[in-house]
Amino acid sequence: MKLNRWIARARHIRHKRLLAALVAVGVVAAGALLISSCYWRTPHRRPLEFDGVPVIRVRVLWPPVSSITVSTTGPCTIRPNSRSPAVRSEALHNRQVRRRGGLWSLAGCRTAGQTLEIVPEDDHRIALGGVEYRGWIRLIAAGEGFYAVNTVDLESYLAGVLPKELYSHWSDQTYQAQAIAARTFAKYKMETFGRKAGRAYDLTNTQGSQVYGGASAETDKAWRAVRDTHGKVLAYGLPGGELKLIPAHYSSCCGGTVNSIRVLRSADDIPPLRGGQRCQDCRASSRYAWPPVIVSKRELHRCLALSYRDAAALETLAKIRVLTRTAYGLPIWCELVGPSGRKARVRYNDIRSALQHGRSPAARKLHSMNCRMKDRRTSIEFYDGHGYGHGVGLCQWGAQGKAQRGWSASRILRFYYPGATIHQAY
Repeated sequence: MKLNRWIARARHIRHKRLLAALVAVGVVAAGALLISSCYWRTPHRRPLEFDGVPVIRVRVLWPPVSSITVSTTGPCTIRPNSRSPAVRSEALHNRQVRRRGGLWSLAGCRTAGQTLEIVPEDDHRIALGGVEYRGWIRLIAAGEGFYAVNTVDLESYLAGVLPKELYSHWSDQTYQAQAIAARTFAKYKMETFGRKAGRAYDLTNTQGSQVYGGASAETDKAWRAVRDTHGKVLAYGLPGGELKLIPAHYSSCCGGTVNSIRVLRSADDIPPLRGGQRCQDCRASSRYAWPPVIVSKRELHRCLALSYRDAAALETLAKIRVLTRTAYGLPIWCELVGPSGRKARVRYNDIRSALQHGRSPAARKLHSMNCRMKDRRTSIEFYDGHGYGHGVGLCQWGAQGKAQRGWSASRILRFYYPGATIHQAY
């Protein structure tokens, strides 16, 4: 009997220990789940040094909407741009922010004003429409709706740009070269387009500026490139020794020749942006070369008329001819001629933009304006096409090809921006 009671007691103790062990495992698992939920899907760490790092304002929501879902990983402050005081809120979970009748509503708060700021505390993040961002969000009224601007430090911004601009399997050297070019472009836009012009944002999150995916897009490779190039930008030495940031444009594939910035806009003729370099390392791109694209003159005129008042005044397009070219033969300016002889000037590279703006089916096939043009009776043929994008500055496919051949990031940048030097901005 004593032996049986001893065995039963031993089993009871063993079961209690097993239960205690299971509880401990559960607590650890729950803690791990809680920690992971606090970091959401982006556990990537930022650089340790942030002294002197500027903040950039990125328009991340366009066209305007009347409502959108907002979440935060921790407490936040809701600041209306009005006489209403700021309101502190606990973490927001899929709450709707709305604007109706000139009033904002969020988390039980209703207030007037042209803007509404949602500022997470400490290093918590904010999700807008399912996309996570570091920094904070300003909602700005636009008509009956609103758009959004993400204010974030420049280094964190870059970590959300690189994975959207480059393939994940590409070389670390390609990522570093892209990081320096993208940081230079962003800082240049901050100093010219944004604050100097008094705008509410410095750039957008689309191809019109740089594609930006917020914290949702971050990867370890992107952060490594950002950390390894911390604060580095491209500058050009002016007469007298002054260093000046260059507008470090870049595109997917130049198609064999790096373009001059003059194909995009009027600019100072400086070596880093003069173009003309022969680039054969982008041949791996599927859009290195592409077949002819034919656009009817009626369709081309319709699209150009949406963007250019002078083109609309022609009534229709009779012919188009090249006025000026680069030193390597690519058209810069073209002349549109109407049936009555009336004329209008357009930049050759803007023809593709006009087709895209007009949502012409031809825009999906015309991958760049690195092509020749033939004026037919009722249509325009774009042939001998190469590349994808404007082809100015760094060629991403070319940079990857050079990295595969052993080139360093600095050597890649010297090729695409000759005469520019890497400068420590902060």
